[in-house]
Amino acid sequence: MVVTEVRPSDTYRISQLEPRNGRPYATIVHVSQLKAWRSWNEDDDDSSTNSHNEPGMQRSKRTVRKPLRYEDFMPDR
Repeated sequence: MVVTEVRPSDTYRISQLEPRNGRPYATIVHVSQLKAWRSWNEDDDDSSTNSHNEPGMQRSKRTVRKPLRYEDFMPDR
């Protein structure tokens, strides 16, 4: 499915690239019905370079520690 037309009020006309059963498919959908999708093998230089260079985008490291009172977190057996 691809967006073929941007319409007013956050609506879009979408159509199928390769029609199934020889019949083309097209419909109008609201933006809330759309799902973002990206092919894994697309080469997008902007997104790959920016995400690695921005320190704010890095996930913090989590330190795993046992609780101070370990028995408080164990279920009774």
